[in-house]
Amino acid sequence: MGHRYSTVVKTIQDNALVIRDFTSLSYDGLIKAVEELNIILDDLAKSEKNDFQLLFAVSSDDTSYLWKALVKITCCKINKTTNSIETEKCLDLPRFLRIYRELSKRYAKKSQLVQEDNTSETNDDLTISLILSRVDEIQREVVEECCICMERNSDVSLACAHSYCKECIHLWFDEHNTCPICRETVEGRKELWVLADKPSQIEIADYEMGFSDDH
Repeated sequence: MGHRYSTVVKTIQDNALVIRDFTSLSYDGLIKAVEELNIILDDLAKSEKNDFQLLFAVSSDDTSYLWKALVKITCCKINKTTNSIETEKCLDLPRFLRIYRELSKRYAKKSQLVQEDNTSETNDDLTISLILSRVDEIQREVVEECCICMERNSDVSLACAHSYCKECIHLWFDEHNTCPICRETVEGRKELWVLADKPSQIEIADYEMGFSDDH
């Protein structure tokens, strides 16, 4: 019971740090974080005898008001021999920040052990393969928070099935008539579904078919 409690507390603390980072982060700060992460990965790749390395890249240069919701960070698995990309994992900003915090913390601990010449402890928890596995885990996790503000839960859904909190999506609709993520056209606030009454996939499909018929 005590171990489970401490695990929950640690998760809450980690999420709070991610939200803090998310709130204060600028686009230039994101670019710097990606560069720092790639330096760490390059150092790990040089010390390991395998055929691949990881590289993070920002896949969008959108710096508008909603860049935090729209930006994607791609994790590429690169074959060292052919210099080609074998796989790509796409992360949103909150998921990337979790990877960044975890990896930076572990790398700092490893560097400290090296400086202290402490070879009695293992550093097997910081390898390219395990980092890639961790990226996979975080990529599959379900995020319920609004992807725009990361402070409130998503409570409304659009016809395209992307969800946001009411405050953020209403602010967006003051100047736009599209979904912030996929840019599908939205004909006003009447097309919002409250998540408690979120339609099934069949209902969404029927709605989209009807919308197409009108055009």
